Amino acid sequence: MSAGDFYIDTGSHYTSLVNGNSIEKSELPSDVISNSAELLDNGEDFSTIRQMYIDGTFPNDNLRSVRRERNLTSVPNWQWTYGCAPTSMGMIISYHYGGSKSSILSGLAEYMSTDSHGFTTSRSTMVGAYDYLVEERGITPTTCQWASKTFLGDPRMGATYNTKSKYGSYIDAGNPVLVSVYNATDGSEEGYTGGFGDHVMTGVGYMFSDVDGDYIIVHTTHVGDGDCYISLDSSGFAEYAWGLFEP
Repeated sequence: MSAGDFYIDTGSHYTSLVNGNSIEKSELPSDVISNSAELLDNGEDFSTIRQMYIDGTFPNDNLRSVRRERNLTSVPNWQWTYGCAPTSMGMIISYHYGGSKSSILSGLAEYMSTDSHGFTTSRSTMVGAYDYLVEERGITPTTCQWASKTFLGDPRMGATYNTKSKYGSYIDAGNPVLVSVYNATDGSEEGYTGGFGDHVMTGVGYMFSDVDGDYIIVHTTHVGDGDCYISLDSSGFAEYAWGLFEP
């Protein structure tokens, strides 16, 4: 079962539109319950709607709004140190492998070639993180790369190359995502009242809804911001890229 299932409330149990299996309410995953698993009215005939779901042709007005949400609440929330790229990647590394902020960031910034102003090139961000793990901690991650990149190693920006489904699949698997933005005017949080600009953050979750829109949840590297919900539908956040990491 997944958080993306649709369920029918038949009164005595719930039936999945995905596979037709019937389960008790107590068997529903907790993240589905807490985020409004989509249920039709008691006793309603759902066989036609289930087939529409399988075929990918069901009309939205046959279901209440589809909302999926997940947040990896144990990902650290670190203040900007050395630079946004090492700070954001450091949160991911600490989440997977442990290690304090002070023990990770100085070495990570060196491997990323972060300069004295905190600037890190996109090309050296993922390569530097990989080399740091292999050479300093003896760890070889399964994946440490941009979702899509040019032949020069720069990430390709925008939704075409950085899909919502790819981001969601990594969060669902328990893997935070590095989020790089370019010239982003979004960002009204305490730490970025003028917009994020060129920035790197840690993606720790999402809230995807066909009514409320699609949001990613990030740690911005300003701890006062907490968990920030950033709209993927906003023109002010159009140039973004996923840095994918698997331990």
